[in-house]
Amino acid sequence: MKRFGTQFVLGLSLLFLCAPAGLSQQPSFAPNPNELIYRQLKVNEADIDEVLEGTVPLQRMQFEEMINAVNRLNRQSTEALPEFRQGGYIRQSIYYGRVQGGQIIDGRAVLSIDADPDIQGLIPLLPLSLALDTPQWVVKATADAPMASVPAICGVTERNIPLLRLNGPGELKFNWSLKGEAVIESERKFSFEIPQSESNYLILDLPSELLLRSSNGIVWAPDNDELDLPVEGLTDLAEGNIRWVVQLGSQSRTTLAVLSGEALRSNANVLFYSQDLQYSFNREGLELVSRLTLDSVNAQRQSLAFQLSPELELVRVSTQGQSLNPTLSENDKNRWSITLDSQGGVVDLEVVAVAKFLPLQPQVLPLMSVVDGIWRQGQISLTISEDLELYRLDVAGAVESRIESIGSSKRRVLEMFDPNPNIVVVAGHQETELHISQVSRYEFVDNQVDLQTEIRMTAAAEPLHQLHLEITEGWDFKSVTLAGEKFSSQQFIPQVVKIER
Repeated sequence: MKRFGTQFVLGLSLLFLCAPAGLSQQPSFAPNPNELIYRQLKVNEADIDEVLEGTVPLQRMQFEEMINAVNRLNRQSTEALPEFRQGGYIRQSIYYGRVQGGQIIDGRAVLSIDADPDIQGLIPLLPLSLALDTPQWVVKATADAPMASVPAICGVTERNIPLLRLNGPGELKFNWSLKGEAVIESERKFSFEIPQSESNYLILDLPSELLLRSSNGIVWAPDNDELDLPVEGLTDLAEGNIRWVVQLGSQSRTTLAVLSGEALRSNANVLFYSQDLQYSFNREGLELVSRLTLDSVNAQRQSLAFQLSPELELVRVSTQGQSLNPTLSENDKNRWSITLDSQGGVVDLEVVAVAKFLPLQPQVLPLMSVVDGIWRQGQISLTISEDLELYRLDVAGAVESRIESIGSSKRRVLEMFDPNPNIVVVAGHQETELHISQVSRYEFVDNQVDLQTEIRMTAAAEPLHQLHLEITEGWDFKSVTLAGEKFSSQQFIPQVVKIER
């Protein structure tokens, strides 16, 4: 086996009055995940000494507390899974509402639920962005009993997961409302998230001057008031309104956009776009490939401006394999413009840019956005090369949906709910196993202590590229010498020293 060895000497100083009580730490040993960590045994008193060998006995109360904690964590993990349910499922959901101002009001919902009549089950009401009110549980009439309606038994778990208690098959009915978010003066967006079901319908009444768009599903406005849907008891359509239908199928999330038809006709140059941001990290740097789908391009030549984060360097812009010539704005740094010469409709655009990679340092992912464009939806994929390790991922404005395997690399996929998410990444060289021996010499001079530490390291499999040392608080770092030669180092975080060869 090839081994790589190195040694260096650290110089430290400390005021004598501030010397820490302990200068060393004991190693910690983590249990093997495959080992049986605990076991409950009934032991006769005469056999206790024999059974105790190799075990740590606990009092019954302590053992029960430990078991309860393990079961609670296991239950929380199970409840977090999308398929978590017990004894039933939602077969069909129908939602009705009316748009007024910036809200959907007068909402009503009917969820048809199939369940085992002999089991008291639970169904998670996830995802859920609606404000629920007065949920009722309706049991349909049978030969033995008439139809009955009682308050539904709902609650939340320790992880704030809303649950519905089942007592056999039936229907859950409730009122609901949803507040929208203003994108521009002529558009209002609604994040519509409903519990998972095999079939979902949304019926919305809008004033006739408004239009409805949905990021998922099929949207249409029936020619008459009669809907060929399994819907009963709909509110009469008010004068001056149009009834819209969104058929979501089994999808439980969509973004609804309510737009002013007059505004769209008066401003036909507005660009609506969706975005797919693909980040790739390797030792040489960071590459961003932004794929834009522009879905409202004119048939005439139309100008498009996009903005890159300051740290990005533009590489190329293309559409359908054809390179475009972007022009840099004179007034705004890293703002570029191109001219689209298309037949109108949907245009796919690819923008490639690169940036420096800062190993083992917090790095905010740079962004790309369309100037004066209306963002509809987006997705982010993050790929770390196999010779690097992801140590930290902080996400705001998006949610991680899945992890995919690409050869020996992993790709994380995140769904955006904000056009400008803030994502912090810390990545760097993979950790390697080190064998270390250390000799320390302390020298008491006047009112301070000088410490010189010689550390001999051997890497078992690969060379050591970077080493991070954390100095105990109170010590003042002086210098580092590598293999007898003065070597540079950098103290870039308080108490943390970085050494790179």
